[in-house]
Amino acid sequence: MESASTYHELLAELAHKLGFVVYDAQPKDVRHYAKGVGQRGETDRVDANIVTRFVAKEHPALHPFVPPTREQRQLDRLLKRRTKLTRIRGALKQSLKGLAGFASELKSDSTV
Repeated sequence: MESASTYHELLAELAHKLGFVVYDAQPKDVRHYAKGVGQRGETDRVDANIVTRFVAKEHPALHPFVPPTREQRQLDRLLKRRTKLTRIRGALKQSLKGLAGFASELKSDSTV
């Protein structure tokens, strides 16, 4: 399956529990593969066919999905939250940059 944010996780874990070998293909890799084989189109059917073809041809080089531990999942979510907060912080700094009264606060804030 092609990973899609966190939407694929439940299906991947359930399939793994049922004994299926699951491959979690990265969208970027599948997109490059599709271009390489001349596949065009962005429909669910075309995407499903190209993911199937990708796994069939490349499975020796792929690593089967292993469900993350609770600690790994928590760490992943914390890192994603930190990334999002860092982006928001940067955007706020940019939007407040020209406003009077905020210049000293922006300069004194050196934490990341």
